[in-house]
Amino acid sequence: MITRISGKHLYYAFLAGAKRILEEQQYLNKINVFPVPDGDTGTNMASTVQAIIDNTKIHTGYKETAMSVADAALIGARGNSGIIFAQFLFGTASDSPNSETISIEEFIESVKAGVKSAYDSISNPVEGTIITLLRRWAEVMDESKTKAKDFVELLTLAYPALEEALKDTKKLLPKLTKAKVVDSGAQAFVFFVQGALEFLTTGTLKDLAGTRSQTIAEIEEAHIDHEEIKFRYCTEGMMTLVNDVDLKNLRQQLSRLGDSIVVAGSRMRMRVHIHTDSPAKVFAILSRYGNIDFQKVDDMEFQHELLTKGAKSKIGLLIDSCADIPRSVREQYQMHLISLNLHIGKSQYLDRISITPNQFYRLLRKGDEKEKISTSQPSKKDFLDKYNFMASLYDSVISMSISSKLSGTYQNSADSAGRVAIATGKRISAIDTKLCSGTQGLLALLVAEAVQEGFSHEEILEKINVWISKSKLFVNTKTIKGFIRSGRISKSKSIIANLLGLRPLITMNKEGAGDKIGNFKGQKKMLEHSLEIFRKDHEAFGIDKYCILYTDQAELHKAKELAERMFMICGKKVEYITQVSPVLGSIGYNGAIEVAYVTK
Repeated sequence: MITRISGKHLYYAFLAGAKRILEEQQYLNKINVFPVPDGDTGTNMASTVQAIIDNTKIHTGYKETAMSVADAALIGARGNSGIIFAQFLFGTASDSPNSETISIEEFIESVKAGVKSAYDSISNPVEGTIITLLRRWAEVMDESKTKAKDFVELLTLAYPALEEALKDTKKLLPKLTKAKVVDSGAQAFVFFVQGALEFLTTGTLKDLAGTRSQTIAEIEEAHIDHEEIKFRYCTEGMMTLVNDVDLKNLRQQLSRLGDSIVVAGSRMRMRVHIHTDSPAKVFAILSRYGNIDFQKVDDMEFQHELLTKGAKSKIGLLIDSCADIPRSVREQYQMHLISLNLHIGKSQYLDRISITPNQFYRLLRKGDEKEKISTSQPSKKDFLDKYNFMASLYDSVISMSISSKLSGTYQNSADSAGRVAIATGKRISAIDTKLCSGTQGLLALLVAEAVQEGFSHEEILEKINVWISKSKLFVNTKTIKGFIRSGRISKSKSIIANLLGLRPLITMNKEGAGDKIGNFKGQKKMLEHSLEIFRKDHEAFGIDKYCILYTDQAELHKAKELAERMFMICGKKVEYITQVSPVLGSIGYNGAIEVAYVTK
């Protein structure tokens, strides 16, 4: 009989509940209709509870453990339901008594406080979602507390009302009524309570694997009619607050940019969720209040297309944000994107997503680079989430990463690909392209065309090695400020270079490292030298594809002029002209014009 629960009881009950969600994440994705049909509630809730499993520290005191659970949830929270759930846990933990164990009455009071905290975090609470089940669960436990002898009996008495409230979600929301499914976030909470109750009842985790409720089988036959998505990007951020936040004012500012707004957290840390078309504008607002520690931006329209219309091919393609290629081309071939991280001062941004090239190069042009600028690769967790999602859609996956000589992105990609391949039985090939920027983008385009033409996975891998060997890139620099800031040119050498007016012409060697062809007085002479090499390669081999990259918008006219001259040389139109990613721009590209091509 469990009349008081300890921190250890709490953690293992959470572990059991989390395992139930992890087991059912694909099903939760399948029934994800509200607020938008982007098919990722299961993935988001799984990520949220995985963070609890991985990061919670068990303390002697109940409150300390509960706060550790809440902090882990807030850090790992993903998606609308995940952030609401994290705020519920934070409110529950904050209101818990500071003792080694707590009673039934104390637990119920803390849960009621958690429900209020969750409601307060949402701009427009909608009944028929996870918030309704949290409230109903607290109400029924409060009504049952005089009947329950211990915690197992309390949860057992409250559980039927929770299942009934879950069924009612189909009646409360027209989207769910039409699709004939329950709310996916609410279902995730029911799974969570199921797992926790099973643990407290049996005292073992062994029986949890493979258990499924009868309710699921009835829902799985339902047809889900997905509707149009109003805003494109599911955008999330976590911040360490520096300035006081007027939550009402913040929500008003965010409401002009989207909907499904949730603002959760404490006075020190804040988590924000919003559906918007302008992630970069959202983070521009949030940066006024503190340091941005984490960001996630999911393209819901892209996910919706994949889930409703299906993948265009059996082979999925993943590129990182350093593969400079226009979004329109990525979308045409259904390329998946994973962003590198750009750190400006104490804030973190997602390359190309939460900070656009125009924003970044405008910052450099104004001379606002007083704060330290650095970069980092996507984490293994980022790759695991991406590969797990892609493995559910494709027979195999090819991932093309920026050169391992320039970033740790490839290593994290390869490690994660191996893990997901073993778990799913799908072939996932992580490629160190030994390229970056324009050549990396052209490689992705060539691979996408080969996939579209029906070449096999193995045949494409063979072609990739050939295309890499035929790729060339020339970065015609304008300034060496970025090279100095990133440590690629010492201050002593920069003084000499500036005195002589010299600027380096950068290329990539066969090992995938940056290399210098020579020093030139002025960008004009540098461009002429690049064109001469391009001309010789055209005469010797022929040009398969080429593209032009620029940084600041002020350089666009030069890029267009260069494209015209290259057309006159080879008789082929440029594949595209686009901007260099902020991550690459931060390490010396500012003001640069880049020529990238692949020979025949």
